[in-house]
Amino acid sequence: MQRLSSRFLALGTAGVIGATIIAIALNHPSSAKITTAPQPPAVSTTSVAVREIVEVLPVSGELVARDPVEVVPDTQGLRVASIKAETGDKVSKGQVLATLTRSTLGEQVLQANAALDQRRAAAAEASAQLAKAQTAFDEAEKELARNKALLARGAVSQLVVDQQQANHDSAADALEAAREATVSADAAVKEASAQYQQSATVLDQTSLRAPEAGTIYQRGAVVGQPAAMSGTPLFSISRDGMIELDAVSPAYQLQRMRAGQPASIVLPDGSEISGKVRLVGSEIDTSTGLGHVRLAFPVDPRLIVGAYVQGSVEVSRQSLPSVPFRAVAHTQTGSIVKAVVDGKVVSKSVTTGPSDGNYIGILKGLSKGDVVIAKAGGFVADGDPVTPVSIDPPKQDAPK
Repeated sequence: MQRLSSRFLALGTAGVIGATIIAIALNHPSSAKITTAPQPPAVSTTSVAVREIVEVLPVSGELVARDPVEVVPDTQGLRVASIKAETGDKVSKGQVLATLTRSTLGEQVLQANAALDQRRAAAAEASAQLAKAQTAFDEAEKELARNKALLARGAVSQLVVDQQQANHDSAADALEAAREATVSADAAVKEASAQYQQSATVLDQTSLRAPEAGTIYQRGAVVGQPAAMSGTPLFSISRDGMIELDAVSPAYQLQRMRAGQPASIVLPDGSEISGKVRLVGSEIDTSTGLGHVRLAFPVDPRLIVGAYVQGSVEVSRQSLPSVPFRAVAHTQTGSIVKAVVDGKVVSKSVTTGPSDGNYIGILKGLSKGDVVIAKAGGFVADGDPVTPVSIDPPKQDAPK
């Protein structure tokens, strides 16, 4: 009897437990759901879009005068007396930049001028004497002719004719002498004039003038020091104030540069100046593999000769389908981009074009709107399911 009671007690307890479980399940239905399969890993993606790709090549070098003009004295042996211009000054052609010591040059000019006046007076006297000699000769010639005619008629004797012939010959000799004196006096005037001009030129050269208009970028003149015709110039001028960058670039980059391409430089203070390529060098240094390119800029006081700056040259500007630069993996067999098609990874071979450092143009292999993994890597393989998470900025609705 006790065994039967125990059995009924166990069945009753089990029933109560079962009812309790059913009640809990009814009150908490979520606990009864079956666990679902895990989601594929999330990957950052971006869509292929047409962008303007501006490809630039870096350059660096020193700012130099485009057309340097060196100012040196034309006379040796003088010293600098005074400075009339400084570095950075804009000067006009013929403007006095400095003066040199004159010492006795002024007195030499006065003496040369006095000597020239004397020679001119002597030449004037010689010319007057020549005129007189010419008149005397003309009269003697006429008198001789008249007396010869009279002799033929028997009106005068041969003695009279002989006397007139002597007078004629004497007048001719005097005329020739006067002519020689005039030639000599004129030569003396020319010599004295040349000496005066030389003295005046030397005196004028003590005023050192700018041979061309421009901007002074270097001054070597020092008061009291000799003004040498060789060595360091007294002044260096950038013609018309034009200063440009003498940049160096590897040969493979130099081959892509052309005159007229846009360019820019960054100055030491961080400011930027835009210009263009003026000249691409035709020679490569065999020891370094570098060549020269000249970048021209508008006249700007911030450009200082001798400053070392960095810049860039724009060699390409195109609107192309593009992806982030890091989305492309470059292998020995070519360039690869991992696209996401129907939730799975698909590797696609692409032909790449120019790059601006952030994006790279795709010439072949992708189309606008294709979804690709934003960063190439080996964490996913072809056929792997993934959950794409776009990193592209949301599109803004067009204004209504």
